[in-house]
Amino acid sequence: MWEQSCQLTLALTLLHRWNLLCTIILSRGRNILKTGSVMLKDIGYKVLKLITAPTVKGLWIDSIQGLENIPRNTGAILIANHASYLDFIILGTVVENLVGRPLYFWANSKVCNHPIFKYYAKNFKSIEIDYDKPSNAFWKESIEKLRNNQLICIFPEGTRTRTGRLNEFNSGYLRLANATYTKIIPVVIHGTFKILPPHRHTPKIKKSRVVINTPYTPNFPLRKAEVEAINSSIHEKYYKSVLR
Repeated sequence: MWEQSCQLTLALTLLHRWNLLCTIILSRGRNILKTGSVMLKDIGYKVLKLITAPTVKGLWIDSIQGLENIPRNTGAILIANHASYLDFIILGTVVENLVGRPLYFWANSKVCNHPIFKYYAKNFKSIEIDYDKPSNAFWKESIEKLRNNQLICIFPEGTRTRTGRLNEFNSGYLRLANATYTKIIPVVIHGTFKILPPHRHTPKIKKSRVVINTPYTPNFPLRKAEVEAINSSIHEKYYKSVLR
């Protein structure tokens, strides 16, 4: 317990100090641009990645199953259950460090502007969605990414569960798949609600498990009724049945 406490203290201290450094660098963006030192931002995010990867893998990931199911050179839509801010940090770390590919997340603008997690949202290349200012910009960007064989991750619940129980799925990921004829990869994340639920501000030292299922390719094109039926089927087969 003492060793785990020391590890957590060290990890949180590093992240806190890095957050302060990021705040200083990014808050002076105009001055950085004027002096021609904008490269500091990119360097900063690379350092953040170097700090994040070993911390996340060492403290919060127990096992990863099905890594071979993530394509190495084609586009795909990863979907996952959502219980914690750690979800996108864990998945981003897994895909970028173990597969070697960037992973673009659909992210609420509130996350993209969070005092701490905005740096991780930037680092893991989030596609920002501003629900207060409806726009189809994120949709166009998503289609462009998939047509360029990139990987996108979507949390169909739309927000973190407040109870630890699985919420219903929105079908936006299926509509995006239908628009681009892209395969879907269901990912199940176990244990992050116990590590950092919405009501906590600091993570516990507990382990999560990541299960990456085989890709699912619907019989495109899909009619509206088929989209809803497949959404319900995916929710039941891959998530509700294993996250009871």
